[in-house]
Amino acid sequence: PLERPQTIQATIAGIIDEWLVREGSKVKQGDRLVIIRDNDPLLLGRLQDAVVAAQDKLETTQAKMSSYKEQIDFYKTARDLQISITESQLEIARQKLRGDKNSLTAAEAAKLQADQKLSRYRQLVAEKLASPQELEIETAYAAKAAADFAKAAAEVQASMREVKVKEDYIQYAQTDANAKIVEAQTKLQSAEGEQASAKSLLLKAQSELAS
Repeated sequence: PLERPQTIQATIAGIIDEWLVREGSKVKQGDRLVIIRDNDPLLLGRLQDAVVAAQDKLETTQAKMSSYKEQIDFYKTARDLQISITESQLEIARQKLRGDKNSLTAAEAAKLQADQKLSRYRQLVAEKLASPQELEIETAYAAKAAADFAKAAAEVQASMREVKVKEDYIQYAQTDANAKIVEAQTKLQSAEGEQASAKSLLLKAQSELAS
């Protein structure tokens, strides 16, 4: 009615193409009142392009998420495999170290015995109770025992280094893989945020196109 004018605003500018109600018609919230034709003839095309662009962005984001998830799975699998293999090698190295330490203990005992026997033969030769030839034999035995002891000590040192290398590699493999996993997880979280944004843009574009 003219005595009670109401202001009606549309969300977009345009030209009224058709009235769907007349004066005195009963309407409720959400009812369509008019059909508005946009002033811009290219709007429909732009809206369609916006929908396509939003769909492309969503697909790209989903592909990124899939890639990051695959990276995370790969790093975890590779880490676990490397650590499992190295732990097996570490156990072998530790077993060898234990054996080498036993050999060193035996070599040390043999060297001590040879040194004591050599010392006794030197005393016997000095007292003319043993021949110089016997002393030469004991000297050779003592020299061999000393060489065996030095070799056993070197084996223990080498085995200890090997154990340390394996232990350090396990630590490195864990630290390196975990860092890569965290990096990929961070990228995945960022991509998830991009996905939510892309979905929002797509819904908005689809809504604008439908209206």
